Amino acid sequence: MQQDSRIPPETSQFVSAASLRVRLDWFNNLRWAAAGIMLVAVLVVGVIGGYPLPVLPMLVTTAVLVLLNLFYVWRNRRTAPANIRTEIRLVKLQMAGDLLVLTVLLNLTGGVENPLLFIYVVHVIIASLLFKGREIFTVAWFAILLFTGEVALEFFDVIPHHHLLSASEMTHELPYILTTLASFWLVLLTSAWMGATIMGHNRTIKDELVARQEELIQADRAKTDFFRFVTHEVKSPVSTAQSAVETALELEGGKMSPSTSDLLTRAVGRLEQATDIVKDLADLTRGSILARDALRPVDVRELVAHVVENQRELADRRDQTIELEPPDGPVVMTTSRTMVEKIVVNLVSNAVRYNRKGGRVTVGLEDRGDRVVFTVRDEGIGIEPADQERIFDEFYRARAAQRMTNLGTGLGLPIVKRFVTNLQGTIQVTSAPDEGALFRVVLPTPRRRGDRRDREHGDVTHERIECGGLMERGGLCLIEVLGFAWRPGMDAGILDKFGDAGIPFSYLSIGYDARRRRNLSLCVNLLDLDRVSPLLDEVAAEFGPELIERREPVVKLTLYGPHFNERYALVAEIFSALSTQGVDVHTVGSSVNSISFVMDAADRDRTIACLRERFDWPE
Repeated sequence: MQQDSRIPPETSQFVSAASLRVRLDWFNNLRWAAAGIMLVAVLVVGVIGGYPLPVLPMLVTTAVLVLLNLFYVWRNRRTAPANIRTEIRLVKLQMAGDLLVLTVLLNLTGGVENPLLFIYVVHVIIASLLFKGREIFTVAWFAILLFTGEVALEFFDVIPHHHLLSASEMTHELPYILTTLASFWLVLLTSAWMGATIMGHNRTIKDELVARQEELIQADRAKTDFFRFVTHEVKSPVSTAQSAVETALELEGGKMSPSTSDLLTRAVGRLEQATDIVKDLADLTRGSILARDALRPVDVRELVAHVVENQRELADRRDQTIELEPPDGPVVMTTSRTMVEKIVVNLVSNAVRYNRKGGRVTVGLEDRGDRVVFTVRDEGIGIEPADQERIFDEFYRARAAQRMTNLGTGLGLPIVKRFVTNLQGTIQVTSAPDEGALFRVVLPTPRRRGDRRDREHGDVTHERIECGGLMERGGLCLIEVLGFAWRPGMDAGILDKFGDAGIPFSYLSIGYDARRRRNLSLCVNLLDLDRVSPLLDEVAAEFGPELIERREPVVKLTLYGPHFNERYALVAEIFSALSTQGVDVHTVGSSVNSISFVMDAADRDRTIACLRERFDWPE
């Protein structure tokens, strides 16, 4: 699956839709606490203590706060946090409701006499964290308008004033009221100005960072596009030339002079080198795509053994020996088989290529529970300390390697480094000139990431990950557009057809199949299937996919953040756990703040039970 790398225009906000939803849930908890405190205060002070409070109006106001909060909680559970603008509008509405309730409570508890009147500042501070510029002052002025209006209405006897017994008569005099209001205005507007200034400066810095990040993304995309263009345009003519020269040598080699035959033989070697460069460039540009490929259980022991066997012929021609030191049993981890295979192939082939004649290559594999360790040791030319810092740079070849052979692209180790990083692993090299080299790759095992093993009993327990919540959408149909030849703008063209038809959809993922053809997945409501069918006919006619599949009914479950570290490994772990439970996850989508799974409706309960074992979310 492939994620969109574009930076959304809402980045000047310091929150995302998912993280803002977490804050909304936190606000809901604060309202429950406020309602509880009000209820206890009314019962203890007003009823039991006999203090002359307006008990009934305060209980009604508290009940209104509770009903509003029940609606907010219900809405948060029913609706996924998909759009930050919608979430911000909801925050503004909730904040306006909170300020209204606060004003009513202040009126019932003394108004201008109440020392808690400056609690309005809390809302201004929260606004400065969530909103920008004018919006912060809007909240401040709204609070000023509410409290000033409440004090004025009391002063002119439009609404009753509830006098505090301990308050002085001075609090009813106009100078005191005006002084208090002036202080109130000054504190709120100063708080708004300070919050807007500080957060405005922070947002300016963030906008500059975002702009630089966008430039880096564009530059990386341009480089990737160039590499793809080169690999596509160069591969065919190079392969054709190589085939032609090899055919000429095979058919007419015996009739050629030794110098001509040697010249063509060297030409074949150079063409093979060019082909290797094209292949390595293709692997280098596929790194970001392979990182999002479907993750499946892989027996690394079997994979390494297969690679070693394929390298034995080359090693035998150089009088070298390859020794494999595998563990006793299978080493199964949920990962990208293609990426792991590329890592192993590049390291083992490099060890054979730069080993001395008659040398030994030792390939090791260890299963350490929460990680797999793969090592390759040779007895070859080694790597100088100055070169060890640069061998993972693209197109860089160590000086000793250049002296030994002209063959080599300088891309093998950069590919290894990129793939290891994509798999959340590490790679280390230990070497000295003429003493060989040792490469050590450590890959985390997603199926056991976060486990704790009891040393006495051998039991495995999991550290549960806290997340904002689990959103569920049922009554859906999963549509998968499979195997279409990609062109720029094609993904958006397919999705726009649904948008233009006014059909709500949930976009999930884009990826590639084994033949580099595009796949796209999205969910629509079952009630919209009559309108969807004609659109799928249009997609089939216009974009020519090999297959369009529909699965129904399905359920989409979304875990949202605030943040998921190492989410690709986490997705792989969950995918593996669900597979062991017999749950067929049709597609997976992930971002920094959310992970979505789509499965048959019949598997919904088993999926939630499995997720409960690894995640902790509020009910």
